[in-house]
Amino acid sequence: MEGEIMKVERVSFGEYRANSYLVIKDNLAVLFDASLPIEKLENILTKNNAKLDCVFITHAHFDHMLNLNEIAEKYNVKIYIHHLGLINMQDLEKNMSTVSENPFVVKKTDNFVGVRGGDKITCLGDEIVECFETPGHCENSMCFKLTNIIFTGDTLFYGTCGRCDLWDSSVEKMKSSLKMLGDIPNIETCYPGHGYSVNNNNLKATIDYCVNQLLN
Repeated sequence: MEGEIMKVERVSFGEYRANSYLVIKDNLAVLFDASLPIEKLENILTKNNAKLDCVFITHAHFDHMLNLNEIAEKYNVKIYIHHLGLINMQDLEKNMSTVSENPFVVKKTDNFVGVRGGDKITCLGDEIVECFETPGHCENSMCFKLTNIIFTGDTLFYGTCGRCDLWDSSVEKMKSSLKMLGDIPNIETCYPGHGYSVNNNNLKATIDYCVNQLLN
């Protein structure tokens, strides 16, 4: 990925410091997760003279969708989320927002699109986002690969993986999802839902540690 053609901007926000990422190419931008305030989104788009192309949500937990209602209302773009996430985002218990100071649900509109593993979405003109189902942290977890980078939500972090003690978590499914991530070719950088990015070497070491030690 050539820096002068495509760049990634990370914004960490909310009580759980969830990451949102804007991938910008030419005059288009794609948003991965939507915790960032809409004012921050607008500022980044303006600074880069870019138009929002579409949105991807890695999973339907509230900290990754804090400002999705406002973003969906302002921008008439497609919002891609795991097909199970379409249901969970509208449920206070399933989207986990009951643990927050301000529980909320996401209002579904015609712009929301349920996706499955293997789906490929065209964006940023001629780029392709590949969708991977990665249950473990929750049943509706997804990872999204764009060129040689991947957005892993709460499936994989720097040095560890997502927690597996929630209402629809599964340790065994997390192990399988991590192994699958390790087999995806041509990944240079992983952008997780919390914390900092993971390079290819750390990605493989983290997967090995989680599968063979942490989750056993």
